[in-house]
Amino acid sequence: MVMKFKYFLPLILIIFLISPLYASEGELYSMSLSASPTGGILSGVDQGNDLSFDVNFSTSFFSDNQQIETVKLVYYQDKKASGLMQIIDRYSGQIVDAVSLDQTGLIFSDKYKKVYTDWIQQPKSNMGLMFKVLAIEPDEKVNISSLALVVDYRDQDNKKPVILSQELRRNKSDDNYIIKVITDEPVVITLNYGKTSQYNLSMANEEYLLEHDFDIQNLTIGLSYHYSLTLIDTAGNETVTEDAIFLTGADLLQKQGSVVKGSGNVFPPTALSVESASINGKKAVLLNFSAPAQGSVDNYILYRQIAGELDMSELAQIPGGATSYLDTDVTPGKTYSYMIRSLSNSEISEDSMIVTYAIEAASNGGSILGLQSSRSNILIALITLAAVLIFGLYIIMRSGKRLMSFLFPPKKDKLKNVLRDPDNYS
Repeated sequence: MVMKFKYFLPLILIIFLISPLYASEGELYSMSLSASPTGGILSGVDQGNDLSFDVNFSTSFFSDNQQIETVKLVYYQDKKASGLMQIIDRYSGQIVDAVSLDQTGLIFSDKYKKVYTDWIQQPKSNMGLMFKVLAIEPDEKVNISSLALVVDYRDQDNKKPVILSQELRRNKSDDNYIIKVITDEPVVITLNYGKTSQYNLSMANEEYLLEHDFDIQNLTIGLSYHYSLTLIDTAGNETVTEDAIFLTGADLLQKQGSVVKGSGNVFPPTALSVESASINGKKAVLLNFSAPAQGSVDNYILYRQIAGELDMSELAQIPGGATSYLDTDVTPGKTYSYMIRSLSNSEISEDSMIVTYAIEAASNGGSILGLQSSRSNILIALITLAAVLIFGLYIIMRSGKRLMSFLFPPKKDKLKNVLRDPDNYS
């Protein structure tokens, strides 16, 4: 059986609409949901007196994470008829739309956002739609087919931004510290800080970035500073970190200001260990440790000494809940020693055990890369040479064939030559 093109065309269009059109997060998506059943018959008394039919649509794809923009009803009408078709929400009994049957082809109507949104928010109300005909002539019959709802929506970003990495370290002097923050999505960040948790000072990076650096200067040496970060992503989701503490001049071993070293109430972390690591192909050192057996910790102060240096110096300060630190500022061929102190309530613990790690010297990666490059170049050269040889052989064969034809002409041509010049063929 051959399907007429005018019936086949709407099926093609609906199939195209069924697949969602994806865009980046926050932008417009489109999805078509086929009705069940996909259509029905409306007819007068002489044609069966089918005055209405019902269809249902699924809402399972959508949730609170999607913001519905528009909802269009799409269907195909095979022929014109007199009268009016009402489209009714079966749950509320309200008429959503009323359209004339004096048309044919693919028909759109964009009045279905409210009813479909109600179905999503109140699943029990999703009883589908009724298509009801009024004032159709007794001998008329209309086929409504390829019914679908085309839903345009946006994914709502309700996910709060997450800090993937946070590092606080001494910069150029004991009154100058840098806080570096890496997040899972672009954010703007406000840093609130001060000598108490009231945070009388603040700094803001107002550009949406994945990495932020705060250069805090003119701090009082030897004091604990409180700070908190407020992150806001492009959708307006906000994350506020808990109050944290860092100590200025933590690499100074003697008593400074209100900070007391080794009071006996704060204990250093235990079970320090180091191992090789890498990030983006660059060598690094991973320092692991365990929390003290007793007492609480606001911050860990990490110290590092490179072989050849006289003393350890402050490397970074990390939150008390951490149990590891990745040192990426290392050089192959050098040896590094690490030590950690705990900070709690403006008191510093004694030193932890010291662990040492020697980083292997860098291998000649250039020669490996060069070897790979050379192999690639050799392969290309061989392919090119083979192509040239094949082409050359083809030319030689063609030329050789012509030469052989000239030197050893066919017998018929030879006979002609004998008759022309018998002296040369005696």
